[in-house]
Amino acid sequence: MILGALRSALTDKFNDNAITVVDEFSLQNHKSKELRKRLDAIELNKKLLIVATGENANLDRASGNLVKVKLVSSRELNVYDLLNHEQVLFSKASIQKLQEALSV
Repeated sequence: MILGALRSALTDKFNDNAITVVDEFSLQNHKSKELRKRLDAIELNKKLLIVATGENANLDRASGNLVKVKLVSSRELNVYDLLNHEQVLFSKASIQKLQEALSV
């Protein structure tokens, strides 16, 4: 039931063109200003959910200081967060992990 709700929420975001996928999240430092510039460059300036995999200390620190930005791992992704954020940013690795989890 939970997987069905997650699939439905992801489909809704996809249909609204609210999903963006990047190759990877590589930040040179932990500065929020750098992350904000990158998000603005790809026009992600609304309430944003970033879904990443693994440990990325720079991304964790930089996103923690930005208003309307929440970082979760692909394992922590839930329906509430998807519905509560206007845009979702995935890395390719997080999409692959999510596909594996939803294919069950």
